[in-house]
Amino acid sequence: MSLLYKLEYQDNFTDLEKGIANYILDHKDNIIDLKITDLAEITFTSPSTISRFCKKIGEKSFNDFRIHFASSVIGKYKSQIDYNRPFLNEDQPQKVIDQLGNLYEETIEITKSFLDIETVNKIQ
Repeated sequence: MSLLYKLEYQDNFTDLEKGIANYILDHKDNIIDLKITDLAEITFTSPSTISRFCKKIGEKSFNDFRIHFASSVIGKYKSQIDYNRPFLNEDQPQKVIDQLGNLYEETIEITKSFLDIETVNKIQ
């Protein structure tokens, strides 16, 4: 399950953890620059609370969380494809084929990032 998914859907989060997650989601651009003490102060918690929160969502530490969060945010917003208009009327057939292929590849990758191995194992 992707890190952004965990933060957005907040399964089994306490009210305090929801507040931390919401702050992180609302301030995506600033998280990479924060220290654990900064985030604790901003969210009116403690560094140990932030550390436990990171472990709850599957990260070893706050520093690991920041790295994975940054890559998740970049990955989610890096697409060069306009999903509403992946190609234009004047585009050549090969460009249309390439854009559709890229669109399907991105869709598959995004779908894979939302899959949770534990849930898949339960289905078997």
